[in-house]
Amino acid sequence: MTVPDINHARSGFEPRPDLTERQDGRRGQIAFGLSAVRNVGEGLVGLLLEERDANGPFTDFFDFCERVDTQVLNKRTVESLVKAGAFDSLGHTRQGLLHVFEQVIDRSVARRRERDMGVMTLFGDAGIVDVFDERLAIPDVEFDKRRRLAF
Repeated sequence: MTVPDINHARSGFEPRPDLTERQDGRRGQIAFGLSAVRNVGEGLVGLLLEERDANGPFTDFFDFCERVDTQVLNKRTVESLVKAGAFDSLGHTRQGLLHVFEQVIDRSVARRRERDMGVMTLFGDAGIVDVFDERLAIPDVEFDKRRRLAF
């Protein structure tokens, strides 16, 4: 069984057949369903999958926060996804993401509100937005294996 993956998992558990043989001689694996993660319901998973299916996989945690419906950005839900390892494939460590995820969500939601109200940033329309990147750095620290498994 694998950890739930924000870019590959569906709502429920799914078999993932694999034609290549693993070290233990078995083939395939079972993908962990996102709705089986604590504090993550079917409705939120549906919204997440709708965005992912329409616009492709998420490139990083910031992309996830910018694209999903704000209902999915419930802090308890995101914390549970982080602890379960759903963002591991995006290259973020769980402990590092737990340090900053609330701030990233708050900034993302604030930017969306400003956009919806028609508020423009100083550099937004000038094409300089890539030069001025206000993303928080995600610390490169990780829990030990025992703690990750406990989550």
